[in-house]
Amino acid sequence: MNSSALDLRFRAERILLEILHDYRDYKRIAIVSHGKLISNLINAFLKLPIGDVAFPTGDTGIYLLELREDIRVVRFINRQGHLSCQWFHR
Repeated sequence: MNSSALDLRFRAERILLEILHDYRDYKRIAIVSHGKLISNLINAFLKLPIGDVAFPTGDTGIYLLELREDIRVVRFINRQGHLSCQWFHR
């Protein structure tokens, strides 16, 4: 793993901790970012080892993660159904 990949993961972990702390009373939080950071945020959220897992990230992919008292849940990743909506292509 190169230093820039490691730096990105540490940045993702720092951002995730800030979000979990600063917005702990919110029911929903939206994060908009580029794919590599999103993948690293998911890795940090799931407490996965650095560099072992990557998550696919397509253009405007939507992810739904839940933090419960006793478990972290991934509802879906990289959902892109909104791109095929008829109203979107008018």
